Amino acid sequence: MSQTPFKSVSSSSSNRSETSLSQIVQADEQRAVTSSPLPASQEKVATEIQPPQPEQTDHAGLQKVPLRLVLVVPFVIQIMVAVGLTGWLSWRNGQQAVNDIANQLRSEISVRVEREITDLLEESEVVNKVNIDNLNRRQWSLEDLKSQERQVWNLLKLFYPSVNVVTISTSQGTHRSAELYQEGNPDILTADRIGGDFRIYASDDQGNPTRLLDTTENYDVKARPFYTAAENAGKEVWSPIFPYTAAQHLLIFLAQPIYNDAGNLIGVTSAGRSLSDISELLNSFNVSQSGEVFVMERSGLLVANSTPESPLATGGTGEAQRLKATDSNSELIRLTAQYLSDRPGGLTGISSTQQLNFSIDGRQQFVQITPLQDNKGLDWLIVTVIPEADFLAQINANARTTILLCLAALVLAILSGLYTSRWISRPILRLNQASKAIAAGDLEQQVEVTGIDELEQLSQSFNRMASQLNQSFSTLEQTNTALEQANDELERRVEERTTELKQAKETSDGVNRTLQQRVIELLQEVDPISKGDLTVRAKVTADEIGTIADSYNATVENLRKIVVQVQQAANQMANTTSNSQASVQELSEEALRQAEAIASALQVIQDMAKAVQDVSMNAKQAEVAMQQATLTVEAGDVAMNRTVEGMQAIRATVAETAKKVKHLGESSQKISSVIELISAFAEQTKLLSLNASIEAALAGEEGRGFGMVANEVRALARRSAEATEEIRKLVMEIQAETNEVVAAMESGTQQVVIGTQLVDETRQSLNQITAVSTQISQLVEGIAQATIVQSQASEIVSQMMQDVVAIASKTSVEANQVASSFEQLREVAETLQMGVGQFKV
Repeated sequence: MSQTPFKSVSSSSSNRSETSLSQIVQADEQRAVTSSPLPASQEKVATEIQPPQPEQTDHAGLQKVPLRLVLVVPFVIQIMVAVGLTGWLSWRNGQQAVNDIANQLRSEISVRVEREITDLLEESEVVNKVNIDNLNRRQWSLEDLKSQERQVWNLLKLFYPSVNVVTISTSQGTHRSAELYQEGNPDILTADRIGGDFRIYASDDQGNPTRLLDTTENYDVKARPFYTAAENAGKEVWSPIFPYTAAQHLLIFLAQPIYNDAGNLIGVTSAGRSLSDISELLNSFNVSQSGEVFVMERSGLLVANSTPESPLATGGTGEAQRLKATDSNSELIRLTAQYLSDRPGGLTGISSTQQLNFSIDGRQQFVQITPLQDNKGLDWLIVTVIPEADFLAQINANARTTILLCLAALVLAILSGLYTSRWISRPILRLNQASKAIAAGDLEQQVEVTGIDELEQLSQSFNRMASQLNQSFSTLEQTNTALEQANDELERRVEERTTELKQAKETSDGVNRTLQQRVIELLQEVDPISKGDLTVRAKVTADEIGTIADSYNATVENLRKIVVQVQQAANQMANTTSNSQASVQELSEEALRQAEAIASALQVIQDMAKAVQDVSMNAKQAEVAMQQATLTVEAGDVAMNRTVEGMQAIRATVAETAKKVKHLGESSQKISSVIELISAFAEQTKLLSLNASIEAALAGEEGRGFGMVANEVRALARRSAEATEEIRKLVMEIQAETNEVVAAMESGTQQVVIGTQLVDETRQSLNQITAVSTQISQLVEGIAQATIVQSQASEIVSQMMQDVVAIASKTSVEANQVASSFEQLREVAETLQMGVGQFKV
């Protein structure tokens, strides 16, 4: 009975021993796996090591900008800014030139129009002077209506087309005038009394009325505008402008009152002209492509204009009425007149020449208003209006060309940027793909990049990094293999010991009972070892269990030494990597930022160098163009000098000819004096012959012979008077023709003077342009030299920056490689620490 409990205890102890041994083996296997994970392949090891996460910064949005945009956008922006600034400066200079040319052009046109109109109207004053002079010389009289007809007919034939109407009116209501509006003989207009009929006759070549053309009843010459104007003014004065319906013309008269010795008004002589000649004159001026010139009164009524539109309009009653400038069919004239009328003070407030600018539907208009006034009551406004668009055609064409060039440069920059970015980004993408493959565990990655030196160096560094990583993983695998072998050896020795124990148990149940208690004690002693406590030692006895305990203690001691060495190595490696990781990471980031900043600075410097080279090239081209322009202007100045000399020679010749013609007129005046003397002598001879005839009649037969002689003398006197009258007519014709030649020569002299002045003004303008061109050429030359110096300096700086970029890029790449290696080494150390940390040594 005493053996049963012992057997029971022995059996339970045997089972407990088997369970403890199996737990020890399982614990050892678990510790081996935990302390040194041995991946089945290189891919498993790579997947267990997570790549370092990029540091989150506030510039995440900037880091997401594509490389193509970084390469393309700066080029596009620079080209747009450069071309836009150049186009704006060109447009601004062109605008200033347009303003200057427009000011000069409208001033010159206004001055020429004023001079031409003044010359046209001066002929009426000459006609009145000749008429009054002939009245004083008794070539016609206020009582002899026939002489008045001859006088007005001859003067109109002489001064047409400068004058269209010549009139002589008396305070008695008589009226004689001649009018002519086209080539041919003038019409003679007569009125014999106030309220009588007004008749219009055709005339022959001698000035005699031939055929009645028209008759108007109840005509009152004293109510006509030219008569009332002279009567009210009491001096030579311009009449109001009035429409002449029959000829569809606007007429204006210069009326001269005639007073007797008592100061009473006895008649009015006047010279009138059609204002259509002024319209033809204005139409002959080439103002600009669409510019206009018009003349109007301060009431706003049109006098003349440079368009085909007549200043006469047909009213509702069918009668001709004057047209207001604000009612003109020409939009430019109508809106300009409306603008001038709406200004403060209106048309009446314009007292001097003014240059104004206003807009029509956003289009700028240049306007000049010049008052035309004299001491005879003339008060007109000469308006010159020139659209800015007439000058801006070439500037707008240049602007369109600039825009097209800008677009072409923009497209070219985008295409070149895209091509460059693609050329640069392709190797970078290949490097990125290879990096991702390495991060996924495929360490057999090699990248070949050619064409770009920096990227080629980067690929070489990447390949070296991949090789180093491959070697590191190979070393790690070897370490894991060694650990696996140690664990296998430990397991094998444990299994052998376990087998020996089992065999000993089977062969000796008796010994088992004796040793069962010792085994249980041994198991209890070594049980903490299964939990990782390697400081525990089994009690050594003289029996077999003691031998096992001793062997187990030796095994544990060896295992403890291995674990201690592994822990020390892991701790040292972890401490080293932890201490160096931050520094290496910071160094890598600083090197990367430095490389990016230097690359950006290099790009800016290269762009600036290119811009300086472009400016230098443009400055050289501008200098050549300015030199050509200067040569052209100098040639024009020489031609202008020759023209001035020729005009002066013509002026001298015309002046000499005018002097000779005037001398001829003076000689004809002397002939007139001789004719008057001959006429007086003929009258005296006629009177003497009459007296002789009377004496002969008183003498009777004795005086018959003397009477015959007296008759012969009287006949001779009559023939002398007739011859004298013919000579007088011939001399009058010579004088009239001489006066006409003198007037034509004076007009030609004035035209030559005006032409000389204009040519001289043009020459002065060319000289000013030459001076300005010389200054601009010097400035452009200075700019070209400065840009050459800047271009050379920028090339040197660009080369230095390229060297710095290469060094910074190489440093950044190597720092990244070191940081990555340290990070991976730190992760291995942490894994190793976790494995050996389970053991208590």
